[in-house]
Amino acid sequence: MSVPGRPPESDPASAPPASRPCGSCGWPNAPSATTCDFCRAPLRKEPARGAPRPQPVTCSLCGATTLRAAGVTVCPECGHDAKTVPTAAERAKWGAKTAASSVRIPGWVWAILLLVVPSLVSFSVFFRAQRKATTADHIRQLKKLVEIYGTETGGFPGDFSAYERRYGPAPKYLFTDGWGGTITYSARQPRTFAAEDGTRLFSECELRSPGPNGTPGDEDDVVWAGKEQ
Repeated sequence: MSVPGRPPESDPASAPPASRPCGSCGWPNAPSATTCDFCRAPLRKEPARGAPRPQPVTCSLCGATTLRAAGVTVCPECGHDAKTVPTAAERAKWGAKTAASSVRIPGWVWAILLLVVPSLVSFSVFFRAQRKATTADHIRQLKKLVEIYGTETGGFPGDFSAYERRYGPAPKYLFTDGWGGTITYSARQPRTFAAEDGTRLFSECELRSPGPNGTPGDEDDVVWAGKEQ
């Protein structure tokens, strides 16, 4: 009597001669079958009668034991040819390779990295934006002071000391950018007239921060340029 879901008990008398039993369910199959007639699992190919079976061979270099057919001398694990004796250099090279591959980072370390690294990146982005905003704010305030001078005199001063002689000292912190660098002031294009106190005037000026790298004159500088008509 057969049980649903299981192969029926095979009758030795009814089994095909020299049958091939299935490795999954045990069902006897014809010698020429490639898949089980009952469970459809693939049948492993049997070696021809009289053919030499693979034998376990231990590699003299890496120590791995693998099944190899007759005549196969190359180790599938390390590639060493058993026909040759491993040299001292080969042993040292293999030892260094296995030592490097044996280094494993524990799972808890990966877990901490997954938590910490995104936080560090977020803090870095936040502080970078904050420093840039501080720089822009200081330049904006200095710009207002320079524009006041330009509106009243018809031109920009050659240096900031002219502004301070007229209006008093500007806050010193305004000349420091968000990265700790110095915000500089410069003027160009002299005008044909001077201020009432004799100060030389210019039609163009510039406020410049050296930016994150602290080197003025490159592409990461923060710059404002003013121009009087």
